[in-house]
Amino acid sequence: MKLLKRLGLAASLTLATTAGVATVVDHAEAQDKKLKVYLSLSYSGNSWQSEAANIVKALAQTPPYDKTVELKEVISGTDPQAQI
Repeated sequence: MKLLKRLGLAASLTLATTAGVATVVDHAEAQDKKLKVYLSLSYSGNSWQSEAANIVKALAQTPPYDKTVELKEVISGTDPQAQI
């Protein structure tokens, strides 16, 4: 349970930092573009990883992040070349 809380906090801080950077960008430019944030998952069979991904997805859909961030989820599997 502690690991899940830490992962959720880390995901929240990462997304909040990314969205915070978006507010520094010139207002006119920020209206035209959303920041692309990629959630890269190497394996999607662990329950804690699915839960952490759900936390990040939910956070990306809440204001103000929904207007400043475009979240993409990528599951590359266990192939090291696909993870790069």
